[in-house]
Amino acid sequence: MDAAGEIVLRPRARGVAAVSSTRRAWAGLLGRGQPAQRLPDLLAGLFALCGHAHRLAAQRAVAAARGEELRVPAEARQALVDETLREHLRRWWLDAPRLVDPSLAPDPRELAASPALSAGASPESVRAWVETHVLGRPARGWLAAWHADPEGTAREWADHTPTWPARWTRMAWQQLGTLAVQPRPVPLPSTAERAMHLGQALVSTPDFVLAPRWQGASAETGPWWRAAAARDAELQALSAVWMRAASRAADVARLLAHDDDTPALAVGAWPLGHRTGLGWCEMARGLLVHRVELDAQDRVVDCHVLAPTEWNFHPEGAVAQALAVWPADAPPQGVRWLAAAFDPCVACRVDTRPAETEHA
Repeated sequence: MDAAGEIVLRPRARGVAAVSSTRRAWAGLLGRGQPAQRLPDLLAGLFALCGHAHRLAAQRAVAAARGEELRVPAEARQALVDETLREHLRRWWLDAPRLVDPSLAPDPRELAASPALSAGASPESVRAWVETHVLGRPARGWLAAWHADPEGTAREWADHTPTWPARWTRMAWQQLGTLAVQPRPVPLPSTAERAMHLGQALVSTPDFVLAPRWQGASAETGPWWRAAAARDAELQALSAVWMRAASRAADVARLLAHDDDTPALAVGAWPLGHRTGLGWCEMARGLLVHRVELDAQDRVVDCHVLAPTEWNFHPEGAVAQALAVWPADAPPQGVRWLAAAFDPCVACRVDTRPAETEHA
């Protein structure tokens, strides 16, 4: 079995969970006893797909536990933005096609030629490439249109823009159609109260790190909430599942168009008590949270990592809700498009075998 685990999706399941996971809480098992200064690199290697974000969140958690300065250097914030943009591009060109159907994959040489994948590329060259090969127009204009009419902009872009991400979004729209779920975003732990709530739940609620809840109910996280910016019209548009696929483009436009006065991605940390800290950041898949507890010798007593996949693929979460109303005549392949819209960080398998009925 793959150490990373897998997610199993069962459309219209009866008597069994629509979403189940074999993921394990490796961070606590591997982190305990480690010197605190080694933990960020250890977790970045363990969660290599988004290692940059895990390193930053762990650094923030360790700093909070030590009672150190919590200010995030500007270069660290910019590095998070740069790598998040790269992750979005990799998702379109590499990960999402592999999840749905490898025969759909575009020519990877197009992505390989992108200056966004080069650490030394100028911001101007990155912007020009993304505006040409993703958005099909200047980022600020694209984003302004999205804020004015998110669904209309997504449809127009998907229908009329000859870029691979637009074509991919058009296919997601065709596959997912009118499938909808009730949006319920996880709030950022940007206040001491929220941070304490999350930190306490991570240690007091069994398996919270693998099946988290917010205020007693399942919730979801993703770049779509950053793109929506809490505007009512955009939140309503995001009830359509395919719009989560479209919102990746909105997040890319926002990362390119943001000004230096407002951080493009939120990063934070909170001390939770004696030698305990919570660190978090926004990243490509959504909200990432680390909790760290240290002893007097600066070694890790306990640590927890709460990743976006656990919110979105919760047994009662948004994906499970969509599977519960999955059309009986819809091809199983469509379930893979549903998974791709919510962007899991591990392998997904679709199980279409009839579930055993429960007997009275």
